[in-house]
Amino acid sequence: MPDDTGTSATPLERIARKLATDGVLLGVLGACLVLLAAAAVIHVPQTAVGLSIRVRDVRMRMASDYAAVDVRLGKGASLTASRFGGISTFEPTCQTSQEVTLKGDLSIAILNLRASADLGVSAIGTQGVDLAIVGPASVQIGVTGPVKKNDRLCSTADAVFTLDTDTGKGYEAHLIIGTALGQTSDFKLHNLRVSQLRFDHHAAGTVGLTGSDSSVLSGSLLVGESDKPISLHESEVVMLDGVDGTVQTIALDKGDVSVEFRGHVDGVALGRAPDRRDLRPTILVWLSRSDWLRTSGAVLGAVLLILWRVRVWVRNEEGS
Repeated sequence: MPDDTGTSATPLERIARKLATDGVLLGVLGACLVLLAAAAVIHVPQTAVGLSIRVRDVRMRMASDYAAVDVRLGKGASLTASRFGGISTFEPTCQTSQEVTLKGDLSIAILNLRASADLGVSAIGTQGVDLAIVGPASVQIGVTGPVKKNDRLCSTADAVFTLDTDTGKGYEAHLIIGTALGQTSDFKLHNLRVSQLRFDHHAAGTVGLTGSDSSVLSGSLLVGESDKPISLHESEVVMLDGVDGTVQTIALDKGDVSVEFRGHVDGVALGRAPDRRDLRPTILVWLSRSDWLRTSGAVLGAVLLILWRVRVWVRNEEGS
């Protein structure tokens, strides 16, 4: 068939046109296959997480300032404060230094944790809890009289003890709270904004967020938009990286610590290296749960159909 200049196309030119048309089509198909394969193995950089878990120990780092008011500890409770930078009270007969044990009708009147402070919560037996604090923080303990300090009556009136952490030395301050026999602990904290969250067991005297073994007892984990929770078993290693979320509730519950967390993470996995299992959805799974994939699939199908029709037209033209 003559070309635009009026001369007939040579056999080589006709072959070149066919190859060019086929090449475009194959190139588009190849690129689609490469992108599809990559999307099937590459995980999304961030995903939503919902976690309901029971543990022996939990450690977290504050992402913003936090304040809890009037956390009731109950009648007959005991509280031992140790390794604080200073402990003060307006009751002169109840003055103390860095360590004190109080008994009576107790409450944490105010718990102030500054951003970047670390908080650990550990269950002690079935009736106690240990709050470990590293970093800038202060605590006010309210005692309804009579007040017993170190097992001795120091005041018949109500008293408030103010405890400040020693931020300069990096000591881990402890508040060990014991519930009276037969009483149920009302210890509970709400809405802590955190940047790190770990569930490692910490031996006595250890400092920091990372411990040795997993402290997980049971729980469930929701990742991304999935509505199928992943069951967590005792001693399961749960790893959360790049945490940006809220511990909605943390409470002492029948000798365990229960934690409810909602937020986003850069990484979520079960197990430690080299057996760590990444639970983040792949890009392909993430796309399959959105309207974007259906829309883009329709557009891609239309483009391939147009290219195929062009290919058929070119071959018909060359054959005529």
